[in-house]
Amino acid sequence: MADLPLTYQHRPPETESGSAPAVILLHGLGADEGDLFSYADVLPAEYHVLSVRGPHSSTGGGYAWMGSGQDRFAESVSALTAFAERLPDACDVDGDRIGLLGFSQGAKAALVALLAEPALFAWVVSLNGFLPRSHSDESVVERARGKSVFVGVGEHDSVISPELGAETAETLSAAGLDVTVRSYPVGHAIADQEVEDVAEWLRTSV
Repeated sequence: MADLPLTYQHRPPETESGSAPAVILLHGLGADEGDLFSYADVLPAEYHVLSVRGPHSSTGGGYAWMGSGQDRFAESVSALTAFAERLPDACDVDGDRIGLLGFSQGAKAALVALLAEPALFAWVVSLNGFLPRSHSDESVVERARGKSVFVGVGEHDSVISPELGAETAETLSAAGLDVTVRSYPVGHAIADQEVEDVAEWLRTSV
């Protein structure tokens, strides 16, 4: 494994012929880099899939993307930025085609990272997450104008309400991002159909 600033698991593309796009998977609160890696085989075979571990320990065990301080995502954004910047040399990744796929707290971190570094991340998939109000100022969101975002919400999610996901989609769309919204008959979880829809979106929309 290449020496990168976050602990990770990696599934290389099926056929390695020059630099390939990459999707970086960001787990939810209390999980780790193995949590979303089971979806790697559903995602497009031409992608590098890298599932990463959050830089903070969670009080209930596992890891997290939110720390302390005024900007609770600052350390995570810094780590994700360094990780993505080193991917082209470390894993023969196309630096113009790196995206983030996050679940729950990982989705929030992915959205914040996109707005912080829109030149580095090409797109984001947010599953059962939302854009924190601390980062939703119009001038901040507009930095990512033209970027593509897939927002997946659980219709029965009692942890992060589907209304928060819909509100995030509206905020991003109003700022000029290209937003796709899908809802699924699940709670705070990822539906199998959702992952298939994300895979198709990656093949056709980014």
